[in-house]
Amino acid sequence: MTCLNAQFDDDPDGYDARREGWLFERRLRELRLHLDTLRDGDTVVEVGSGTGLLLRRLAAERPGLRFVGVEPIEGYVEFARSRSGDLANLRFEVGTGERLAEADPGPADLVLTNDVLHHVEDLDATCAGVADVARPWTQWVAIEPNPQNPWVIWYHTRTEGEALFRPRSFLAAAARHGWGAAQRAHLFLVPQAIARPPRPLVLAERGLERLPVLSGGSLIRLVRTRDDDPSR
Repeated sequence: MTCLNAQFDDDPDGYDARREGWLFERRLRELRLHLDTLRDGDTVVEVGSGTGLLLRRLAAERPGLRFVGVEPIEGYVEFARSRSGDLANLRFEVGTGERLAEADPGPADLVLTNDVLHHVEDLDATCAGVADVARPWTQWVAIEPNPQNPWVIWYHTRTEGEALFRPRSFLAAAARHGWGAAQRAHLFLVPQAIARPPRPLVLAERGLERLPVLSGGSLIRLVRTRDDDPSR
């Protein structure tokens, strides 16, 4: 998995701090819904886990689940490990989505990717890599910037190190490796720049974020349509 945005590659502290705020809390809320379908002992793998902020929070909340973050930037992995404290159900490994099995995350019951796929150069190899660690019942929840939002289009086509997420290309690549779409949704009216939105905006978000032209994020949940390795 080759990431195109190197702005914060050498600044894990800055990147970690940048993720905090209302948008991050909303992301957590959405992902908790998918964790609620798991049983104790199940494994959650985040591909492109960055500095580990998301998994650190989820692992602390769900001690019965196992969490593995896989991230290509070694400095981020070292940072994530240093901030994990005594969370015995959490570990971080250096690796890429295209060669995910080499990071040895173990068979995954749920795979997460957050703002990662629009940085990936080879979606086909990434979908194959995720399939390599999937069980027949594994689900994959991908959250990406919404390419139907005018501001997202402007920012991701004009900012160095960014690219526009292409849902059709992703779904086609996923289908080639045994994944099918089970859910699609639009999320996030409040942008990351507003860390503490006023209450009226918070109340309006749930209704208005459903409109593609306004929502900043898109969620795609995939399920396995076939198991390429019956021995798993």
